[in-house]
Amino acid sequence: MGGFVGQNVGRLDGIAKVTGQAKYLDDLDIPGVWHGVALRSPIPHGKIKKITRDESFDWSRVIVCDHTDIPGKNCTYFLNQDQPVLAETIVRHVGEPILLIAAPNKELAEQAIKHIHVAFDELKPVLSIEESQKKEIIVCGKDNVLASYTINKGDLSKGFAQADVIVEDEYRTGFHEHLYIEPNAMAALPREDGGITVMGSLQCPYYILKSLKEILGVDESQVNVRQTTTGGAFGGKEDYPSSLAGYVAILAKKAKRPVKMVYSREEDLAYTTKRHPSQIKHRMGVKKDGAITAMEIDIAFDGGAYTTISPVVLSRGLIHSAGPYRCEHVDAKATCYATHKVPSGAYRGFGVPQVFYALEMHMDKAAQAIGLSPSEFRRRNCVRVGDRMATNQLLRESVAAEECLERVLNATDFEHKWRANQLLRSEPTRIKKGIGLSLFMHGGAFTG
Repeated sequence: MGGFVGQNVGRLDGIAKVTGQAKYLDDLDIPGVWHGVALRSPIPHGKIKKITRDESFDWSRVIVCDHTDIPGKNCTYFLNQDQPVLAETIVRHVGEPILLIAAPNKELAEQAIKHIHVAFDELKPVLSIEESQKKEIIVCGKDNVLASYTINKGDLSKGFAQADVIVEDEYRTGFHEHLYIEPNAMAALPREDGGITVMGSLQCPYYILKSLKEILGVDESQVNVRQTTTGGAFGGKEDYPSSLAGYVAILAKKAKRPVKMVYSREEDLAYTTKRHPSQIKHRMGVKKDGAITAMEIDIAFDGGAYTTISPVVLSRGLIHSAGPYRCEHVDAKATCYATHKVPSGAYRGFGVPQVFYALEMHMDKAAQAIGLSPSEFRRRNCVRVGDRMATNQLLRESVAAEECLERVLNATDFEHKWRANQLLRSEPTRIKKGIGLSLFMHGGAFTG
């Protein structure tokens, strides 16, 4: 590896992408391909009463699939097999697919949707973490809990007894969209041997392989998954392509021809997985000299209607929740709740940005409570060799938190700028200036 360590290695696809020469799925010439679309639920929660088609429309020109056209299981394979490919009797979020339609062109497929009518018995939806916690309406399982984990270190009551000041607050984040340059896109091509090739914009081909084996009821020799040039993903094409691959595979099987689905930007924004919304409560004990004596953290994520990979996202968030700070007494719990929203999923950082936003905001509040600057408070508490993390991991070597902090402070002249801004903030003007500081860590291994 001597020739690469310390070198800036160019992206293999970089030149093609910036010059416009890259061929994305929708740029590929697939002979005989039809275009697929989905008829989706317009309501967040309800029972499907009846589906009718207008007799005036020529249905011989299109292919229509419902859950009965699925050769194997009506289930998209994620960590828990709780998400149907197509809704059968109940819809659990706006945009949940009920029917799939394929036609020689997308305009005809979308025209066909207008001639299909779905009658619902609307049910009261659960649209917030607070509503899910009440358990008055069950979205998933017995208690609406998709996953739950805890971390305990030391004795929390002892830690708070040692504190001179206790600082409490709550922090919230909403959905975040990946906004990759290429929307989700997949195509399925039936093979002469009865198998199928699925290709598209994706990150994890083996996730799709596992899912399609279940959906099609075949072994892996009958499924081939290929990644085409992918125009960005950031986690958004880790889990969701398993759903989209199921749609095109079902349509291609019934149509006996290639079928592709390329989302519009509006579809991608509305119906694909997002970063988990969060509500995070912090209670921190601090001494007058700046030492953190106790941290109590309660993390709640909104997982949406189905599990997807929420347990993994939640566990990584929890593991990072106390940050790169020294504290002998930590009690942290994390729970992901089900709601009648579009399912949440993978997004760059995997649950960590939410918990760090809350933690770093709370660090500033705690610093203010004892009269220290944000930088000095972090300097006095950042982990060093010999410290233990909230998970009790012993840091034996190569802990660069303090070095990183000092380099940033020196390079930005943070302390001087922060104090100057504090003076300006006290003046009676409409325009305020601020400067922020965050000390961040992120584990390199995958949390499973």
